[in-house]
Amino acid sequence: MRPALLDIITVCAGNVAWLLDMAPHLEVCAGNVAWLLDMASYLEVAPLQEACCEFLRSALSPEACVDVLLLAHHYHCSALQSEGVQYIAQHLSSLLLLPEVRQGLTKLPPALLLQLLSCEALEVDQEAELFSSSRGIGAVVLEAWPGRQRGYQPTRLLVAGGHDLSWRGLKAVELYDPRSDSWSPGPTLPAALPFAGAGLLGRGELYVVGGGMYSSLLVKLDAAGEAWHSCEGPRTPRLHAAVAGASGLLYVAGGRSQVNQVVATAEVYDPASCCWQSLPDMQQPRYAHAVASLAGRVYALGGQASKAIHRSVEVFDAGRGAWELLPQQLASERKYCAAAALGGRLLVLGGMSEARCRLASVEGYDPREGRWSPLTSMTHARSSCGVAALGGRLFAVGGNAGDQQLHAAVEAYDPAAGKWMPCSPLSCGRSGLLAAAV
Repeated sequence: MRPALLDIITVCAGNVAWLLDMAPHLEVCAGNVAWLLDMASYLEVAPLQEACCEFLRSALSPEACVDVLLLAHHYHCSALQSEGVQYIAQHLSSLLLLPEVRQGLTKLPPALLLQLLSCEALEVDQEAELFSSSRGIGAVVLEAWPGRQRGYQPTRLLVAGGHDLSWRGLKAVELYDPRSDSWSPGPTLPAALPFAGAGLLGRGELYVVGGGMYSSLLVKLDAAGEAWHSCEGPRTPRLHAAVAGASGLLYVAGGRSQVNQVVATAEVYDPASCCWQSLPDMQQPRYAHAVASLAGRVYALGGQASKAIHRSVEVFDAGRGAWELLPQQLASERKYCAAAALGGRLLVLGGMSEARCRLASVEGYDPREGRWSPLTSMTHARSSCGVAALGGRLFAVGGNAGDQQLHAAVEAYDPAAGKWMPCSPLSCGRSGLLAAAV
C-alpha cells in the first residue's frame, strides 16, 4: 500500500452533508483510506477518522508500516502513530532487510525518527543498526538532534578476558576507538575470565558471563563504563558455553558441565527481574560454539559434541519456545568459532576444523534466502577470537594462531567494500577473549 497524501481544494455544503450522512456506512479500503482520512480530518468527522485509523491498524505489515506511520503523523492520529512506532521498533531488524523500508525510513520527519529512537521496544543494537543502515537516516537524526548519536549508538569496542600463551586467565580490558584507531585501558574485570561471553542489553548495558564447570559468574558494566557489578550467575555452571543478548534478554547455551559432559541446556536472564529461567534444550549438545542474535532470534552455530565437530546451525524462536535446526548447514565444520549480525546477515568466522587447522574463512547467512554464502576470508586464520559489529563494520580481535602463537592482530570487515582492513593491534596477544560494542 502506497497511499498519497491528498489535499482538498474545495468543499461545498453538499459534500459535507453527503459525507456526514454516509460516514456510518462507508467501507474503508486501501483504495480510499487516504482520501477518506483527508476528508475526515479536514471536516473533523471523528467517526470516519476512527474508522480509517482502525483500517490502517489492520494494515500494519512490513510492506505498509512506514506509509501507515506517515499517514498517522500527517493527520495527527496520535494513538495510531504510537502503534506504528511500536510496530517498527519491535520488528526493526527484519524490516531493515527490505530496501523499500530502508528507503521509506529516510522520509520520516525528524520528530518521528526521534520518537522511534526513544521507543522502549528498541534495543541498543537495533538503534545502531537503524543509524548505520542509511546515511539519509543518520543525517536526519543528527540534524534534528545534534549529539544524539553518542547517546544511543555504541562508539567503542571493548575487549576483555581471555588467556595468555601460558593459559593463564586474564582480567585485562582494552577499549578501541575506531575514529583514532587506538586502544586504551578499560575497567579491569573482577576475575580472570577465559572463554567468557557477553551480551549488550537495554540502553547499552553490557553483561558478561564467565566461570567454569564448577562456578558461574555474571557481571554488568555500569552506565558510566567505569566499574563492574556482580549479578546472580547462571543456574548451571558451564565451560565453553556461548552467550548472546536478544530483545532485552541474555541467553546462555551449551558448554561442558560439572561431569565434563557436553550439554544442550540453555537458560535466559531477565535484567528487569534479575532472574534466570531454563529454556528448552537445543537440538544438539554443543561446546566451543558460537551464539549470535539476528532479528530477535538466537542462533547457535558449529561447536563440538563428543568427538564430532558440528556444521549444523539451530535457531531459538522465543515466540514458539523451541530450537529448530536450519535446513542448510555451514560449508565447513567449526569449533571455537565466532559469530555476529551485520547488515541484516549472520556472519560466522574463524574457528578450528576437524583436522585441527585454524580457519580464516567467513560465511554469511541471509534469512530471506535461507542459505549460507562464502564471504571474503580474514587476513589471519583464528580460533577463539573476539568478534563484534560496530559502526557498520565487523571486528575480529585476537585469537589462537596455532603453533604456540596468539594473535594481537585486529582487522575489520567492510561489507560494502567486501574487504578486511588492518587495525591497531592489542597490547598483547590473547585468545578465548570476548569483544562487544559499547
